[in-house]
Amino acid sequence: MPEGGEWVSDYELLLEKWEHGWDMRALNYCVDTTEGETGRFKSMQIVLGHEDVNGDEEYRLQRHGGAGGPCYQWKLEDHDFIVKAQYQFDWITGYVDMVQFVTAKGVTKQIGSGTGPLVTYHYTQEKQFTGIISYEIDDETYAFGAFDSVCNHLDKDDYASPESSQEGAREPDWDATSVKGEEKSATEKAKEDTKLTQDVDDEGRVASLAQPADVKMITIDEAALLRQQ
Repeated sequence: MPEGGEWVSDYELLLEKWEHGWDMRALNYCVDTTEGETGRFKSMQIVLGHEDVNGDEEYRLQRHGGAGGPCYQWKLEDHDFIVKAQYQFDWITGYVDMVQFVTAKGVTKQIGSGTGPLVTYHYTQEKQFTGIISYEIDDETYAFGAFDSVCNHLDKDDYASPESSQEGAREPDWDATSVKGEEKSATEKAKEDTKLTQDVDDEGRVASLAQPADVKMITIDEAALLRQQ
């Protein structure tokens, strides 16, 4: 993995909100459609909701990835949750090309597509998905880590281990959107999702995926310490 980047994490903020009844209810995501009909992952952002709060009120966590591309919002069904998170990266560029989530109700959401190695994280109701940490350089994403925590026994040092690593990754297991080489376009895969406004802020980011002011970045050294603890 190239040097000079930073690890971006929404883990601590998600746990803080989770303890007050907020959990993941949607995912904002953008794709780079200049990379072919299937598109390539560009960015994503976890959106939290609360059952006791007005359904239109949401809390957006850190954006992971770069600016640009058409953006959409994928909503989870009521009482559904993530049981698997995956990503693929390109062997040559090192960029993350595809991110995919699978829910307890069997819903699969694939963002972008690729042919490189697949890294997989698994979760249960006891070991729940609690956010993403990404390694980013110059508006590109090179790696993901997907945290988990034991329900009701939250520990920041307890996070998911990948089923496979970049050094020994297995071949990707495609979902229904790309079987037998008949891949759907990025537009077709997103047609059931809500299109997000393409307003751009002063820093060149898609405003709908701007990060909240109280999100803290962590450095590469801090991320390394987390892994050693």
